[in-house]
Amino acid sequence: MHELSLCRSILRQALIRAEQEKASQIKSINLRIGALRKIDQDEILALFGRISRNTPAENAILTIRRDDAEYSDEVNIESLELMQTAPD
Repeated sequence: MHELSLCRSILRQALIRAEQEKASQIKSINLRIGALRKIDQDEILALFGRISRNTPAENAILTIRRDDAEYSDEVNIESLELMQTAPD
């Protein structure tokens, strides 16, 4: 299942970035997908919701933007909205 491995990769990248920035929660993830990448966006959204359970990305809003001008099959995290951990 192509979409599942893609979702796992997106989640892994987002969690690493959240940890690096000491964030307690990922509120949103904005993806940019190249024109050559063939995916089922509805499947991506559903799978991401399932695999992000019990992680800082649970309930994150995943936004997918297809970039028809980018002639590639890349999927990039364009931006993340993070909630920072309160200082001790």
